[in-house]
Amino acid sequence: MILTPEEFAAQIFAQGELQFLRPLLALAEIRAVKKNEILIREGEIPEEIFFIVDGIYRGFFENSNGKDITDCFCCGTGEPIVGSLPLGSPAMITMAAIQPGHVLAVPSGPIVSRLESDETLVRIYNRLLLDSLRNHVEIKKVLYQFDAMEKYKWFLKKYPELDKKATVRHIASYLDITPVTLSRIRSELAEELAQQNENK
Repeated sequence: MILTPEEFAAQIFAQGELQFLRPLLALAEIRAVKKNEILIREGEIPEEIFFIVDGIYRGFFENSNGKDITDCFCCGTGEPIVGSLPLGSPAMITMAAIQPGHVLAVPSGPIVSRLESDETLVRIYNRLLLDSLRNHVEIKKVLYQFDAMEKYKWFLKKYPELDKKATVRHIASYLDITPVTLSRIRSELAEELAQQNENK
Protein backbone atom coordinates (compact mmCIF):
# COMPACT_ATOMS: atom_id res chain seq x y z
CA MET A 1 0.00 0.00 0.00
CA ILE A 2 1.36 3.41 -0.97
CA LEU A 3 1.40 5.79 1.97
CA THR A 4 0.78 9.53 1.88
CA PRO A 5 3.75 11.76 2.77
CA GLU A 6 2.31 12.45 6.21
CA GLU A 7 1.58 8.77 6.89
CA PHE A 8 5.15 7.86 6.02
CA ALA A 9 6.62 10.78 7.98
CA ALA A 10 4.66 9.59 11.03
CA GLN A 11 6.77 6.42 10.94
CA ILE A 12 10.13 8.19 11.04
CA PHE A 13 9.56 11.39 13.02
CA ALA A 14 8.33 11.96 16.56
CA GLN A 15 4.76 13.17 16.95
CA GLY A 16 5.99 16.47 18.37
CA GLU A 17 8.16 17.01 15.30
CA LEU A 18 5.47 15.99 12.87
CA GLN A 19 3.20 18.95 13.57
CA PHE A 20 6.01 21.36 12.65
CA LEU A 21 6.75 19.42 9.46
CA ARG A 22 3.20 19.39 8.09
CA PRO A 23 3.64 22.56 5.96
CA LEU A 24 6.66 20.91 4.29
CA LEU A 25 4.88 17.58 3.91
CA ALA A 26 2.07 19.35 2.07
CA LEU A 27 4.67 20.08 -0.64
CA ALA A 28 6.12 16.56 -0.62
CA GLU A 29 5.27 13.40 -2.54
CA ILE A 30 5.96 9.68 -2.42
CA ARG A 31 7.77 8.93 -5.67
CA ALA A 32 8.58 5.68 -7.46
CA VAL A 33 12.24 5.35 -8.45
CA LYS A 34 13.52 3.18 -11.30
CA LYS A 35 16.71 1.11 -11.23
CA ASN A 36 19.73 3.31 -12.08
CA GLU A 37 17.65 6.49 -11.81
CA ILE A 38 19.73 9.43 -10.61
CA LEU A 39 18.20 11.40 -7.74
CA ILE A 40 21.07 13.82 -7.16
CA ARG A 41 23.85 14.67 -9.58
CA GLU A 42 27.32 15.74 -8.47
CA GLY A 43 27.98 19.45 -9.02
CA GLU A 44 24.31 20.42 -9.27
CA ILE A 45 22.31 22.06 -6.48
CA PRO A 46 19.67 19.50 -5.37
CA GLU A 47 16.14 20.82 -5.62
CA GLU A 48 14.81 18.11 -3.33
CA ILE A 49 15.74 16.14 -0.22
CA PHE A 50 14.78 12.48 -0.19
CA PHE A 51 13.89 10.01 2.54
CA ILE A 52 13.98 6.30 1.73
CA VAL A 53 10.66 4.44 1.77
CA ASP A 54 12.21 1.33 0.24
CA GLY A 55 14.97 0.38 -2.20
CA ILE A 56 18.76 0.65 -2.24
CA TYR A 57 20.71 3.74 -3.27
CA ARG A 58 24.39 4.34 -3.97
CA GLY A 59 26.42 7.51 -3.60
CA PHE A 60 29.43 7.85 -5.90
CA PHE A 61 31.84 10.27 -7.55
CA GLU A 62 34.61 10.16 -10.11
CA ASN A 63 38.23 10.48 -9.04
CA SER A 64 40.89 12.40 -10.96
CA ASN A 65 41.34 9.43 -13.31
CA GLY A 66 37.63 9.25 -14.13
CA LYS A 67 37.16 6.11 -12.04
CA ASP A 68 33.76 5.57 -10.39
CA ILE A 69 34.23 5.49 -6.59
CA THR A 70 31.41 4.26 -4.34
CA ASP A 71 31.17 6.58 -1.33
CA CYS A 72 28.10 5.19 0.44
CA PHE A 73 25.07 2.92 0.35
CA CYS A 74 21.67 4.01 1.70
CA CYS A 75 18.90 1.51 2.30
CA GLY A 76 17.30 2.08 5.71
CA THR A 77 13.66 3.13 5.81
CA GLY A 78 13.55 6.82 6.68
CA GLU A 79 17.23 7.34 5.90
CA PRO A 80 17.82 10.73 4.24
CA ILE A 81 19.46 11.01 0.83
CA VAL A 82 21.29 14.33 0.79
CA GLY A 83 23.98 15.18 -1.71
CA SER A 84 25.32 18.38 -0.20
CA LEU A 85 26.07 20.05 3.11
CA PRO A 86 25.05 22.67 3.82
CA LEU A 87 21.71 22.38 2.07
CA GLY A 88 21.44 24.60 -0.98
CA SER A 89 25.04 24.04 -2.07
CA PRO A 90 26.22 21.95 -5.07
CA ALA A 91 26.08 18.20 -4.54
CA MET A 92 29.38 16.55 -3.60
CA ILE A 93 28.31 13.13 -4.89
CA THR A 94 25.82 11.55 -7.27
CA MET A 95 23.03 9.47 -5.70
CA ALA A 96 21.33 6.77 -7.78
CA ALA A 97 19.06 3.77 -7.22
CA ILE A 98 20.58 0.33 -7.71
CA GLN A 99 17.14 -1.27 -7.65
CA PRO A 100 13.55 0.00 -7.96
CA GLY A 101 12.17 1.70 -4.88
CA HIS A 102 10.22 4.62 -3.45
CA VAL A 103 11.29 7.84 -1.77
CA LEU A 104 9.64 10.72 0.02
CA ALA A 105 10.68 13.77 -2.02
CA VAL A 106 10.60 17.14 -0.22
CA PRO A 107 11.48 20.45 -1.95
CA SER A 108 14.72 21.73 -0.44
CA GLY A 109 14.03 25.45 -0.93
CA PRO A 110 11.39 25.79 1.81
CA ILE A 111 13.55 23.70 4.16
CA VAL A 112 16.57 25.96 3.64
CA SER A 113 14.41 29.04 4.25
CA ARG A 114 12.90 27.67 7.45
CA LEU A 115 16.24 26.57 8.87
CA GLU A 116 16.97 30.23 9.54
CA SER A 117 14.10 30.60 12.01
CA ASP A 118 12.52 27.22 12.91
CA GLU A 119 14.19 25.76 16.02
CA THR A 120 12.42 22.41 15.69
CA LEU A 121 13.59 22.00 12.12
CA VAL A 122 17.12 22.95 13.16
CA ARG A 123 17.05 20.21 15.83
CA ILE A 124 15.90 17.64 13.28
CA TYR A 125 18.56 18.80 10.82
CA ASN A 126 21.28 18.61 13.48
CA ARG A 127 20.20 15.10 14.47
CA LEU A 128 20.43 13.94 10.87
CA LEU A 129 23.86 15.58 10.57
CA LEU A 130 25.04 13.77 13.70
CA ASP A 131 23.82 10.41 12.39
CA SER A 132 25.62 11.07 9.11
CA LEU A 133 28.83 11.98 10.95
CA ARG A 134 28.68 8.78 13.01
CA ASN A 135 28.33 6.68 9.87
CA HIS A 136 31.17 8.57 8.19
CA VAL A 137 33.52 8.04 11.13
CA GLU A 138 32.60 4.35 11.32
CA ILE A 139 33.41 3.63 7.67
CA LYS A 140 36.66 5.64 7.85
CA LYS A 141 37.81 3.58 10.83
CA VAL A 142 36.94 0.38 8.95
CA LEU A 143 38.84 1.48 5.84
CA TYR A 144 41.99 2.48 7.71
CA GLN A 145 42.09 -0.10 10.52
CA PHE A 146 40.73 -3.33 8.98
CA ASP A 147 42.29 -5.70 6.50
CA ALA A 148 40.35 -6.83 3.41
CA MET A 149 38.69 -9.82 5.10
CA GLU A 150 37.68 -7.77 8.13
CA LYS A 151 36.25 -5.04 5.89
CA TYR A 152 34.05 -7.52 4.05
CA LYS A 153 32.83 -9.18 7.27
CA TRP A 154 31.95 -5.72 8.60
CA PHE A 155 30.05 -5.01 5.38
CA LEU A 156 28.07 -8.27 5.70
CA LYS A 157 27.08 -7.34 9.25
CA LYS A 158 26.32 -3.70 8.44
CA TYR A 159 24.47 -4.30 5.16
CA PRO A 160 23.38 -7.97 5.00
CA GLU A 161 20.78 -7.26 2.32
CA LEU A 162 23.28 -5.59 -0.02
CA ASP A 163 25.72 -8.43 -0.62
CA LYS A 164 23.61 -10.09 -3.33
CA LYS A 165 22.09 -6.90 -4.71
CA ALA A 166 25.06 -4.56 -5.19
CA THR A 167 27.68 -5.45 -7.78
CA VAL A 168 31.11 -6.81 -6.85
CA ARG A 169 32.67 -3.70 -8.38
CA HIS A 170 30.57 -1.33 -6.29
CA ILE A 171 31.13 -3.21 -3.02
CA ALA A 172 34.87 -3.50 -3.67
CA SER A 173 35.08 0.21 -4.43
CA TYR A 174 33.21 1.06 -1.23
CA LEU A 175 35.59 -1.09 0.83
CA ASP A 176 38.66 0.19 -1.03
CA ILE A 177 39.73 -3.27 -2.20
CA THR A 178 39.93 -4.75 -5.69
CA PRO A 179 37.09 -6.83 -7.20
CA VAL A 180 39.57 -9.72 -7.50
CA THR A 181 40.32 -9.56 -3.78
CA LEU A 182 36.62 -9.43 -2.93
CA SER A 183 35.89 -12.47 -5.11
CA ARG A 184 38.74 -14.36 -3.42
CA ILE A 185 37.43 -13.48 0.05
CA ARG A 186 33.93 -14.62 -0.89
CA SER A 187 35.34 -17.95 -2.11
CA GLU A 188 37.32 -18.42 1.10
CA LEU A 189 34.28 -17.73 3.26
CA ALA A 190 32.14 -20.08 1.17
CA GLU A 191 34.75 -22.83 1.60
CA GLU A 192 34.85 -22.24 5.36
CA LEU A 193 31.06 -22.47 5.57
CA ALA A 194 31.03 -25.68 3.51
CA GLN A 195 33.69 -27.18 5.76
CA GLN A 196 31.71 -26.26 8.88
CA ASN A 197 28.58 -27.88 7.44
CA GLU A 198 30.50 -31.07 6.66
CA ASN A 199 31.79 -31.28 10.23
CA LYS A 200 28.32 -31.02 11.77
